Amino acid sequence: MEPTTKKWYQQIEELTDEGFIFTESELGQNSNSDSLLDLMILERAPNLFTLDGSRRVHLHIVRRHLNDNDQQQDDGATYDTLCIEDIIIITVRHESIDYTSMKFLMDELSDAYRNGHLENQPDAVSYLDYTLYERRNDRSVGFNYWQEHQRNLNTADFLSHIPCDQPWIAHPPAVVPAHSIVSRVDKNITQTMLQCADACNTTLATICLASFCAFIYDMTNYWHDDIGITYTMASRPTEPEAGGLIGPFMYLKLL
Repeated sequence: MEPTTKKWYQQIEELTDEGFIFTESELGQNSNSDSLLDLMILERAPNLFTLDGSRRVHLHIVRRHLNDNDQQQDDGATYDTLCIEDIIIITVRHESIDYTSMKFLMDELSDAYRNGHLENQPDAVSYLDYTLYERRNDRSVGFNYWQEHQRNLNTADFLSHIPCDQPWIAHPPAVVPAHSIVSRVDKNITQTMLQCADACNTTLATICLASFCAFIYDMTNYWHDDIGITYTMASRPTEPEAGGLIGPFMYLKLL
């Protein structure tokens, strides 16, 4: 919003190599899950972006095979055609991310792929508006706040609530018909979760929910399309540093 006229405006910035990274690679159909896992590890945000850098988005197209209709150019590259089983990896450096901004991003990616370009709509809010807002704010105080907050956490308060892959039944089946599952979490697991939260610039609540999501997947051995885990940030942190990092648009996390 323009502070003088109180009107919304949209500023268009050209996407350059400083703000956008595009990568194209191949991964054969016979590649095992370890190859895909190694690829996803390399795509982690800390490996692609720096805290003070200007790069915001990394788009990686992983081709599993070439479509019969694809023709190679003289330099060996292929025309821009996606095939079934191709993988699209989008890594975004955007702390004020929420359900609303992700919808803008996916809609714009879909329009760009289907139409070959993005329509310029001066009165519309685009995903770039979110990243522009964030880029112009000093986030160093917020990062320092979360690092200090996570460093001083009393892990004993939440150890029994973190799911892990070694559950045990608190009472034998012969004693009680209803079984309580208690998780054993050692110091190494706790330290790993703290390091993960620090590296991803997120909260332990998000890491715990992600662990619980993986726990459900491991227990059911099947991932249904309608399974999802969400939590609402009904109680926002009162510290201004925390609010500055989370962003004004966040109200829902979807894993």
